[in-house]
Amino acid sequence: MTKKIRIVLLVIPTLVILTLVATGFVIPTWKAHAESPLGGFSSMLSNGQGKSVSRANAALSAAVTSGTAAGSVFAGGMVGGFTGKTQDVYAYNARFNAADGSFLHVHATFIRKASSDYNIDLILTTSTRFTLMHATGTVIGAANTGCKEYAGRFTLYSGDRSNKRVGYGSFSFLFVDLSSTTQGLSFDGIVMHGKDRGAVYHGAMALNTSTMNGNINLYDGTIIPFSAHIDSSNGITFTAAGKLVATGVKTSTGYQGTFAGPVSYDDGTWTSTAFKLI
Repeated sequence: MTKKIRIVLLVIPTLVILTLVATGFVIPTWKAHAESPLGGFSSMLSNGQGKSVSRANAALSAAVTSGTAAGSVFAGGMVGGFTGKTQDVYAYNARFNAADGSFLHVHATFIRKASSDYNIDLILTTSTRFTLMHATGTVIGAANTGCKEYAGRFTLYSGDRSNKRVGYGSFSFLFVDLSSTTQGLSFDGIVMHGKDRGAVYHGAMALNTSTMNGNINLYDGTIIPFSAHIDSSNGITFTAAGKLVATGVKTSTGYQGTFAGPVSYDDGTWTSTAFKLI
């Protein structure tokens, strides 16, 4: 089955590789808007002189699709901000909080391109400052919050002095609403029955526990809006894009349960683990 990367130690056991897909959902379309790398939260940016940190948190999901680590997935939250601006380049620094409880250091640059929008160059390093992931991507869409999403490809490294390349994959980086009630959760679902049996959905969930609405950004750039309900016994039900209905129970780390959809007659199981997003 698909395994999660232990971010700090990068212990990756032998894997049975499943096809990672987003069957039944649609990748958003996008028209260029150059107001800032953030999109809907452009007002949060400082005066552009790098004299203060402007908060900007994001949800990251990634899947390794080739290499010795193929089949590995990870998700988590970026907690940080913009630390400076030079002409059309914004510097961003954050802490990446993984769903397994470990963390990475984050440094990114957002570079304005010819089409008047931004590209991202993202580097995640271990606590000892060895590179674990180097990703590049571009704006491909926006969530219903107005926040921009970046997607592209990355190289995964060993995270040690050898700096060995161990895989390549796809990622999604979505800025999130900074409401104090926003909760981060990983999402890992596998279709057990139906036409798409074996298909895997991997992403990061950002749930506003006040409005009970949120978004899942899958590693391939698909954004799935959802609404949720938590009952008195902490059971959860959520509907994603009107196509997938999931129910689950609370666990010590998040939730687990079953789902139906998004394609007719498909059903499967899912798990999630909470991570720090705000």
